[in-house]
Amino acid sequence: MTERMTPSEVVDYPSSDGKPMAENDINREDLTDAVKELAWWFRDRPDVYVSGDLLIFFIEGDRNQHRAPDVFVTFGVEKKMRDNYKLWEEGPPTVIIEISSFSTIKEDTGPKKALYEQWGVSEYYLFDPKGMLLKPPLKGYKLVDGTYVPLLGPPFHSPALDLIIFGDGDRLRFKDPVTGTILPTYEEIAHRLESAESRAETAESRVEDAELRAAAAQARAAALEEELRRLRDGRDK
Repeated sequence: MTERMTPSEVVDYPSSDGKPMAENDINREDLTDAVKELAWWFRDRPDVYVSGDLLIFFIEGDRNQHRAPDVFVTFGVEKKMRDNYKLWEEGPPTVIIEISSFSTIKEDTGPKKALYEQWGVSEYYLFDPKGMLLKPPLKGYKLVDGTYVPLLGPPFHSPALDLIIFGDGDRLRFKDPVTGTILPTYEEIAHRLESAESRAETAESRVEDAELRAAAAQARAAALEEELRRLRDGRDK
């Protein structure tokens, strides 16, 4: 008897829709930084998956039914690299963030919002970097009894992420509510690593210098001891 394949095994689900990641540089930087910052925040959680601009398929067997949220976080799934995300296998994202632009604002506030609500996404945030499309530029919603209810803010305290979400000019930022520390951007993390490496190299150089000075002192002491020995040998004669 031939084993019957499931729709997921038959259908070739693509990993790209051929569309650009973002409409402009600002939106792309916000998207990239948000993914990197949240990934860094949850770096020690193997059960939290952070991604962005990844195709999410939501109807099993239909390769044309998908969305690619700018940023999303799913709790309770394995942290691993994926070609795409299948809703029926791993459940809905817990948090979705859309970086809105002129070409996406209608869908972000209409069909996407309704779809994410239908999926059961616990929190939905929209950010307008240019401040021309949304008033205020950052909006947040929480799913209550299957319906999105506006959160008070901005800024917003995300119950799922346990982070403060706020806009800083055209940048979307996150802050630890306990310490007040703002999560570093990718560039800031890279700068910190470079600074740490530089400090480590300086420390190593100092250790090497100290070791060289110590070795030189030992050599001078040995030479002096040898000279004194020769002088003593001369007197004895």
